[in-house]
Amino acid sequence: MGNELEKIIANQLPEAGKISQHANKLYNINHVEHITITPYPTVPTLDKGIATPTDGLMYDYYNLVVGSSVIDSVFVKVDKKRAIEAFYTEDELRDKYAYLSVDAIKEIQRFPILVVPETTEYYGKASDDQYGYVGIIEKIRKDSCEIVLKCKFEDKKPIPLKKISEVAFDLGIQSMDVAITELNHSHWAIKPVNLIEELTEAKIDFKDSIF
Repeated sequence: MGNELEKIIANQLPEAGKISQHANKLYNINHVEHITITPYPTVPTLDKGIATPTDGLMYDYYNLVVGSSVIDSVFVKVDKKRAIEAFYTEDELRDKYAYLSVDAIKEIQRFPILVVPETTEYYGKASDDQYGYVGIIEKIRKDSCEIVLKCKFEDKKPIPLKKISEVAFDLGIQSMDVAITELNHSHWAIKPVNLIEELTEAKIDFKDSIF
């Protein structure tokens, strides 16, 4: 049958330097010095809504997630309605990232992440047993009601939430002068702040193996 590929059997390989074609019309090439094959471009795809980071970290921004308690696993869940909220994320950043397109996810994953629990008292005052964690986002999955962030955190380097409250202004954390602060409200925001630089300048020890 025409246009069928011929099965090549090991002991019936064509002579070196020759290529044979079998089809309705036959073209024989007697001598070939080299062949250039142009492949189709690879199209990146998402696996069940998950995208994986491909580039290095960007430090001009960071992800802030408030409302997650002590991290026993690598997964952080955020209510969709509280993801990249307008009140705590600048309009320009919200417009760019809130819809979580493929390109937006790729960029978001290049920003460091700070995950903290809600403070136990008004005015962003934390208790002694509350801690935050710094890390990176490895994957993002969008479910029907929530967004799941798969993160990698600095090992054994929890940050007392009290220290984070003390430098909240430098971290772009808002409303620290009112009873219900940003640290009293569960949400996910993106801040135009160099998290790593600010924590380092504040002499807050958080580094271990990632940064």
